[in-house]
Amino acid sequence: MRSADLAQKIFSAADTVRGPLDATEYQRVLSVVLLLKWASDHPEKLTIPERAEWDRLKASADTSAADTLRVAVAALSDSNPEILGKEFRQLASLTRLTDAQAKYLIGTFDSILEVTGDSEQDDELAGRAYEQLLYRFTDKRGEFSTPPSVSRLMAQLADPQPGHSAYDPCVGTGGLLIAADTYVADHTGQTDALSLFGQDINQQTCTVARLNLLLHNITNATVRAGDALENPSYLDDSGSLRSFDRVVTDPPFSLKGPRKPIPQHTRYGVSRLADLMFVQHVLASLTPDGVGVVTVPHGVLFRGGAEGQIRQGLLEDGRIAAVITLGRNIFHATSIPASLLVLRGEHSAKTSPRNVLFINAENELDVARAKNHLAPRHIERIATTFHSQEETNHFSRLVSIGEIASKQFSLNVSAYIDPPPTPVMSPDVGALLTGGIPVSEVGALQDRFAAFGIDPTSLFVPREPGYLDFPPEGYETIAATIPKRTAPVETEFTTAVEHWTQQFRADKAILTGEPLATARKHFSETFLHALSASAIVNNEQLSGLFADWWVTNEEDLTRLRSPDNGSDSPAAKEYEDLYHTIDADLVVRATQLVARERRRLVDTYVAWGKQYNTSLEELETRRAEVSSRLTTHLRRLGYSEELTH
Repeated sequence: MRSADLAQKIFSAADTVRGPLDATEYQRVLSVVLLLKWASDHPEKLTIPERAEWDRLKASADTSAADTLRVAVAALSDSNPEILGKEFRQLASLTRLTDAQAKYLIGTFDSILEVTGDSEQDDELAGRAYEQLLYRFTDKRGEFSTPPSVSRLMAQLADPQPGHSAYDPCVGTGGLLIAADTYVADHTGQTDALSLFGQDINQQTCTVARLNLLLHNITNATVRAGDALENPSYLDDSGSLRSFDRVVTDPPFSLKGPRKPIPQHTRYGVSRLADLMFVQHVLASLTPDGVGVVTVPHGVLFRGGAEGQIRQGLLEDGRIAAVITLGRNIFHATSIPASLLVLRGEHSAKTSPRNVLFINAENELDVARAKNHLAPRHIERIATTFHSQEETNHFSRLVSIGEIASKQFSLNVSAYIDPPPTPVMSPDVGALLTGGIPVSEVGALQDRFAAFGIDPTSLFVPREPGYLDFPPEGYETIAATIPKRTAPVETEFTTAVEHWTQQFRADKAILTGEPLATARKHFSETFLHALSASAIVNNEQLSGLFADWWVTNEEDLTRLRSPDNGSDSPAAKEYEDLYHTIDADLVVRATQLVARERRRLVDTYVAWGKQYNTSLEELETRRAEVSSRLTTHLRRLGYSEELTH
């Protein structure tokens, strides 16, 4: 079941209990019913007492569904205190649920989470269902939730490995820890391969995080309540902060700093606001070769005073590996731009070059009405640039500590990376005066037009040496013919994409037999190889096209990874429909991409027309003709010679 269909069923269930319950209450009700169904389908994950068995709930649906549901929740909580915690009872308050509502919910979730026999799909379904619930309440829980695209990026930057420990001191709903676990599963095929730890100051949010982790089949996780800056929950035997291989966190921005900061948080100083205190907590919680990724508001990068001194200490000790500035309006709780700091453990800091990689990703986003977001192609570009340490004009640059020191240890990305230049038209003066378009301007874009099978000079007629002219039909008429001229090349490109989809189907063994990330890498490489001969788009655009397609269709791709994906499978028709859906989606995306590039050609030609179609000399001639006709007309009306000059 796709997320869109799942969301519709979940929200329909939510509407049945909306009347007597407020928003928070009915979110809790749906959560616990979901957990009871999931626990029944995964008896190896939790202890399931008889009173919490799903079949018992179904049997009671026509008699005392609400009471049976309340008893089941209490029994499940009592039987799994270490996993669910005593707070689960409070979260699961069902006192105002009627028998009719309870019956409807039991029936709805029984059908939503129906076991299909595909273990990978079945394992994911409850987690996706809970994500839909949390998404429904994002406006109310925004401060506790990191946008999924940012979570995915942070996991890729942290690059956790099987056996690692990962920690989030501001765990919220647990999204960052889930993203880290998913990253490892995608790259290795191993599930529940990390030891996960979370802390949050909000007790109810901790319970939501535990439930979210559990419904994503993550049992090797501990979430505790408490203030990470004043009362950290994870200590070693000596009473010092426990160390973790990876720390990923999205703390609330610009809180007041702790009243009584602990010594390990003040190694580099104390600031009035908590932002850099969270950074120091991350550093103090890293193993010697650990990696931390933390979000910070923009002002942390350049403010002076105590924050400037803290930055100086961090930089001089080599603790900051990268600064990545993201665009506006991405995070739930704020519209201001934010940045990611990638941090090094103490040993890595001592052995790494004293450089900081700056990445200006302010324009790497898709603009939407409510919130902007990072598309898969943006995540791919940022993460690839970080891991390769690649320098790209106007996007990324390695900067020495010496240069940063010369700028008062500012980490403002704009101080080190120039923005892309704004295109400035430098029109040919001769053409403006006497008409025509310079051959040199047309020739500069010869390759771009040729990629679409057009000789740009065929769009003009000859003029004096060094200049061309627009045909008598006018430049607007000629511009309208460009799509027809480019059609053969565009068709050739989309046909090549269609041929690749057949290769994708033929490589079924890789899709079904390799870890998801390995399969993605293989198919990305074959996709680029199949289409690299086309000059319409470059390799970066092709990589972005593939990334967007793959991630958008990941649910269907996961379904196609089923072991019974074969021509003799009872579900062969379903698999064929899935292939058809994702193949068509890729062709549509490819068509839209080349159409955008073609529109740029049309826009270029139209811009030439607006710039050069009418010269100053022609305008002067027209002015003289109009003036002459006006003079003649005035004379006919009997005006004197003096008035006609």
